Amino acid sequence: MEKELRDHWGFEKDDPIKVLENGLLQDYGKYGATLYYFDYCSAQIDGCKTLEGLKDSYELGGSKQVDYGYDNRWDEEEERTLLTGLIFFTPLWGESKKITDVKEFIIYRCKAMQIKEAFFKVRWIKKSKFEVENIETRELVKDKHWDRFEHDDKHDYYHFKEGKITELGFDRDLPRIGLLNGQDMSVSYAKAKHQGLKEWECDGKIWNEEKYWKWRN
Repeated sequence: MEKELRDHWGFEKDDPIKVLENGLLQDYGKYGATLYYFDYCSAQIDGCKTLEGLKDSYELGGSKQVDYGYDNRWDEEEERTLLTGLIFFTPLWGESKKITDVKEFIIYRCKAMQIKEAFFKVRWIKKSKFEVENIETRELVKDKHWDRFEHDDKHDYYHFKEGKITELGFDRDLPRIGLLNGQDMSVSYAKAKHQGLKEWECDGKIWNEEKYWKWRN
């Protein structure tokens, strides 16, 4: 896993790299440091007040913004609070520096945001990196990260209510793996794979695996 991560980011042999329990730390001293997580160790989290709202969110091919964890970095007028902005689970670093379980992190976040009930999607990121603000205190620089939506992304779904959290079971509208980036074709493909379909309809046409990848490439 270490070698794969080094090759992916193109590290040189003499780069100042330290192997951590869940990733690699590139430390250039006063010039800054970057944390590179191993596959599926970090996650992006968003959520809605209702399950119906989550299913109708942009990333799942719907028409509505999520209630929690949406990207507002470019909105200069919106107030920056815990209820706004992207939410990342970065175990042992940043906001999650004392947490290693995503369920515990969601509970912590819900209490901080005073949420009584909500439904969450956890996107486990295959490749991610975060800019470090302070190595000793394990603080990360806010909004200084890199991640990419991929077909290999994995997804979990949770229901939080009155301090307790449970993982949702199988739901045909909640894919467990796939490129959930809000693009109709990609989301339709992810849902079809999730449901075990060999053919599916999107944009008035019938698609299959071969047609989809021909369209992608």
